[in-house]
Amino acid sequence: MTLLTGANGAGKSTLLRLLAGILRPDAGVIRWRGRPLGDQIAAYRRRLGYLPQRQATYPELPVADFLDYMAALKVLPPALATLRRNELLAALGLAESAREPIARLPHGLRQLVGLAQALLNDPDVLLLDEPLEGLDHEHRRRALALVHRPGRVTVLAAHRDEGLVPGLVAVWHLDAGRLRATAVNAEPSGLVPT
Repeated sequence: MTLLTGANGAGKSTLLRLLAGILRPDAGVIRWRGRPLGDQIAAYRRRLGYLPQRQATYPELPVADFLDYMAALKVLPPALATLRRNELLAALGLAESAREPIARLPHGLRQLVGLAQALLNDPDVLLLDEPLEGLDHEHRRRALALVHRPGRVTVLAAHRDEGLVPGLVAVWHLDAGRLRATAVNAEPSGLVPT
């Protein structure tokens, strides 16, 4: 897992959009599994989980219905979608809120709904923009436990160092759009901007 830090406007969200394949770089190439991302974007997006800073939800939808809709967009088989939805709702402490419209949830729980949608397809690449914002200690612990999976490339953006993050490999600090990397472990990330 890589922690991406920087002040407001440093470029964290822009970098995540580049890594998600939403934006194209002005220079250089983003590679996934050794090949240019643009050459394999469809396959990459099937294995991608992305939580933008301002997630697009349907506030009138109940949580479970929203997750079912997102699972359909991710082309998950219905039985697997239901299983993953229920697992994630339980693991994130959202099971009691499954029938609540998203708009009625406090900010922190809406963040968890966004995290659940990013994790529905058990992605190999997980890009999270401020996923811990508004979470209490217990929900933060639950979220971090789900995010870390061996073999998964995770980039988590935050305004500041989020403390001890399980599986942390590196801290990238952005300052005015310039990237500085500080290695924490020698384990390589699979997603590399060059």
